[in-house]
Amino acid sequence: MLFNPAVIDQVQPFVERVIAARKKPWLLAQLFGWAIVLRFASGRLSIAEMVARAREVVGIDVMPVVLPRPELALDVDVGKPENLALIRAALERRK
Repeated sequence: MLFNPAVIDQVQPFVERVIAARKKPWLLAQLFGWAIVLRFASGRLSIAEMVARAREVVGIDVMPVVLPRPELALDVDVGKPENLALIRAALERRK
């Protein structure tokens, strides 16, 4: 997740829940609801639907970043800071 520091107070409860559920897929799934999980598992979940649900759950405007190399998002904070630079560049190109 990347977010504007100005919304930290708004997103903190959600981020804490995500961190607590890290490595527990069933808890992560509950954050978004089982209907979303079932649509994803069946291959019928669109990006637009996921964005709408994420907006509801997180309470802020969200924007997906579709990358040609999904592994970039796996480790952007500590282990691979160059991945963060690539993601930021992708975001800038979308503006």
